[in-house]
Amino acid sequence: MLGPRMGSLPEVQQLVGEDWVRLYDGQLSRSHLAEAIAWAAAPRRPLSMKPFSWPDIAKQTLGFYKSLNPHARNLLRMSTAARNRKI
Repeated sequence: MLGPRMGSLPEVQQLVGEDWVRLYDGQLSRSHLAEAIAWAAAPRRPLSMKPFSWPDIAKQTLGFYKSLNPHARNLLRMSTAARNRKI
């Protein structure tokens, strides 16, 4: 993938590697395209999409929400216990 060094693209490059994401600075130019064509033709390691797997994203999201409220675990336990008592 060829893209500008901005937004989330540097993070994507960090996650999947420079073998798969090539970034450029400034405006896209003919030299950027020529270099990218040569780069794209080079052999590379297999692409790992593990950083983008739904289970991993779910764990990270849940961890983030829990970090916002350190009492979240206790509240979840209390809620589950209350539900179990009603059954």
